Amino acid sequence: MLESLTLWVGISFLAVYVPTCLVLTFFPRLLHKKKSLGFSPQLTAHRGGAGERIENTMAAFRWACEDCHADMLELDVHLTKDKQIVVLHDASLKRVAGIDAYVGDLNFNELPLLNQNLPVTFADCCCEALCEDREIPLLTDVLEAFPDMPINVDLKDGSDELIAKTASLIHQYNREKITIWGSVRSDVLERCYQHDPSIPLYASKSRVYVYPLLFWTGLLAFLPIREAAYEVALPSIYLGRQFNPSLCLQAVGPFIAYLMEIYILSPSFVSYLRRRGVPTVVWVLNSNDDYRRAFRLGAEGVHTDFPSRLREFISSDPNLQSQKKS
Repeated sequence: MLESLTLWVGISFLAVYVPTCLVLTFFPRLLHKKKSLGFSPQLTAHRGGAGERIENTMAAFRWACEDCHADMLELDVHLTKDKQIVVLHDASLKRVAGIDAYVGDLNFNELPLLNQNLPVTFADCCCEALCEDREIPLLTDVLEAFPDMPINVDLKDGSDELIAKTASLIHQYNREKITIWGSVRSDVLERCYQHDPSIPLYASKSRVYVYPLLFWTGLLAFLPIREAAYEVALPSIYLGRQFNPSLCLQAVGPFIAYLMEIYILSPSFVSYLRRRGVPTVVWVLNSNDDYRRAFRLGAEGVHTDFPSRLREFISSDPNLQSQKKS
């Protein structure tokens, strides 16, 4: 008797749950207000375009904005010893300046020039400085120079002080609607949201894996999405030798990357996010083949180290040009 009752309850639940999930998946606005990022992230210059100019410099940001007509700049921030917010990816100065020291241990005026040549993290090449601008800039320098350019801010050290100071600058320059911030760390993302929920967030690494699971189980149809953008790495970018030195990993890597791509970037999931008003932005892609694959999966934006290359790719595709206009 108990088993029959349990079976009946289970069948009844599924009979209601499954159709409801399907309806809310295809018509999410029945339950949720559609989100809006407010700007296009289609061509996002990663670190200003690390493959074409020395990364995270004013020269790189000018190149991306003025010559490549980027839609958004991506940059990283740290706090110096004297509490200045500087634009730099690494906490250590070893790779970028050849000095065995940390940004947080030096005052701003003690920071060295960046190296003349820098390896490009997501490409098998180095970038050579084409001008003398190798200074590590302040975040205020970027905000003042490009007041109308959307910017993606990656908070690297994740301290409460960095979060508070960055939020203060975003408000000071009236950039709440054209700035998106966050971290790959979920704890930092949570503190960003708690400190100032008015500034749009991008998804942390853990949420990149949680959201697809919620989608495939139907639960996401009932839940709010806090983030304004779903920023995710294309798994295949980690197949290079510098990331997977093991021959075994290199052998199974393509298969694992394929499975991961199906999981986190399935067209059904990406389309659902689009209906919720959450753009999918893929990083960091540097070849036409990768650009093509990302946009075919439904991505609305790409982070690239070669903004001129991506601009040329977009310009050659009328569908991508019309997608941005819509």
